[in-house]
Amino acid sequence: MNHLRLLRAAKNHYGNECELKNFREHSTHHAQRWGRVELLPLIRWAQPSCIEIPTQLRNPLRQPRKVKEDERYREEGRLVANKISALIGQTIDDDGAPG
Repeated sequence: MNHLRLLRAAKNHYGNECELKNFREHSTHHAQRWGRVELLPLIRWAQPSCIEIPTQLRNPLRQPRKVKEDERYREEGRLVANKISALIGQTIDDDGAPG
């Protein structure tokens, strides 16, 4: 039940912000093999510091509305991709020792 300890540790570390809705417990096919888990930083949404109030009407067919995009998923993906890139080329023995 290591995954339950991991979830408790994440909740203690991040608080209620890490609560996953509709989470289904799962396990691994190779439960006897070595593995590790890393907690990456929680990506927070950077809300705009000020909201731009239009001074004139815009034609929505010619001029799109300026919207600050929520880039949390992109940033999270970048963090995970960097971790995966760092693992490429490493060999791991069945006992968990890097080889």
